[in-house]
Amino acid sequence: MTCPRGHAHKVSESFLNVSLDVPFGGRKNSSIHLKSLLRGFLSKNETIHGYKCSDCNDRVCTVNRRYSFENLPDVLAFHFKLFDSMVRKKNVQIAFDEQIKVGDSMYKAISVVEHLGRALHYGHYVSYCRRSDGVWVRCNDSQVSSVSKSELRNRVKPYMIFYQKIRRHVELPVKIEKEESDSGDENGIVINGKVSGATIEDDIDQIFGKKKKIEEKIKEEEKIKEEEKIKEEKHDTENEKLDKL
Repeated sequence: MTCPRGHAHKVSESFLNVSLDVPFGGRKNSSIHLKSLLRGFLSKNETIHGYKCSDCNDRVCTVNRRYSFENLPDVLAFHFKLFDSMVRKKNVQIAFDEQIKVGDSMYKAISVVEHLGRALHYGHYVSYCRRSDGVWVRCNDSQVSSVSKSELRNRVKPYMIFYQKIRRHVELPVKIEKEESDSGDENGIVINGKVSGATIEDDIDQIFGKKKKIEEKIKEEEKIKEEEKIKEEKHDTENEKLDKL
């Protein structure tokens, strides 16, 4: 925020979603892109009256406010103001890309919410979700069906769009081992290496997948040892009975 005397003030606020102003659709099937709405949101000067500037000895003045992103979340939600002051719905198609860049971060679309109806106080909400294999599905109450990307872009009118931050490719060292048993035998399996060429989520899945297999093998070996121990104790008991006879 900047006061008339040039004093700049930075105010940080947390947010759950980014609400973007949508212009009225003057004609049928009018369209505007998400990027254009976002640029307008970040470049807009908002006038605030009655602000007390600390650098002007708390003088009440009118300031101009602009928004910028300080820290971006893992999931970025965009909400579109599709209803006017009379809660009537604007006839506008919001175009969007599956991947967008916000600041220094890349995001991929994971969900779209559509409002069906002409006014805010009635209608129906439908959700479109992107599966892990990249296929989009339409979730309409209990009905789930696949939907093409072409249909998603050209026929669906978003009310909200959710984007997930794309993690950078990394290399994570992997080392999973089991301590030596009381007998001094090494029963564990040691893995030393790197998992590369995948996202953090993929690396973690691979690490825990290998860890689970190792744990299962350790449990199986311990079960075999326990069974052998029970057999030995049973054998010793039978021998003791024979000695008494």
